[in-house]
Amino acid sequence: MRINNKRSQLSAFIMTGVVILMMIFAATYLINELKKGNLEKQAGFLPKSALKNQITLCVENTGSFALLKMGMQGGHIQLSRPYLNDSNLKVAYAYDNGSSLASIDRMTEELSDFMDKNMILCIYKYVENRQRDYELEFGNVTTKTIIAEEDVTFEVHFPVNVIQNNTIDRLEFFGAKVPVRLAKVHRMITKLLEKKKENDFDVYHDCFYDPLMDIGVVDYGHSTLFILEDKGSRFKNIESKAGPYRFLFAVKN
Repeated sequence: MRINNKRSQLSAFIMTGVVILMMIFAATYLINELKKGNLEKQAGFLPKSALKNQITLCVENTGSFALLKMGMQGGHIQLSRPYLNDSNLKVAYAYDNGSSLASIDRMTEELSDFMDKNMILCIYKYVENRQRDYELEFGNVTTKTIIAEEDVTFEVHFPVNVIQNNTIDRLEFFGAKVPVRLAKVHRMITKLLEKKKENDFDVYHDCFYDPLMDIGVVDYGHSTLFILEDKGSRFKNIESKAGPYRFLFAVKN
């Protein structure tokens, strides 16, 4: 793990890189694959055979967006105070007179809740203007999220009735794995915060070395912002290229 303390460079990186990425991602990610024509398309007609693949893709894309937002906001999708509030950046405090980092259970809950509420929007975006010779009935989305060492798994129960020629086909279970090492990232940050509590923050990189993780530091005076970049995660960006996963967290000095 490499530590960089470059306030001006990292400030520029955050304001022009991470924030812009977040804005672009929010506007385009959920429909990115649709524009590329990776799924079966025939003059705007939606074959029934392609529906399951599309729903699975929506699970992956919605989960990826949730993980991006969680990483940019310090482990939370829905922020509540206290958090570091810059003009274009809001990051939850992981340390404020003691550790306040979101637990694995809390992150699991927020990821599942985001999927439950937002995955259907991806489906609607795809099917709303497509011609088809069948009708669709959608049930409620219920998600089980598993945060593991090498990936995050989304197991989604989403009843879909496909009605065609007085017959009903039912799709119900979907799943996707996003190769983000969130459990390892969380464990690394937890160890860093333990060193903070021991007033031994200057040596943590020697104690918990991981060659696939880099940490950048931005000093705000009253607070310090950390940017953990995990190159062991193969996170798909808006160009569908695999790259590192970034997790920001703030520490109140």
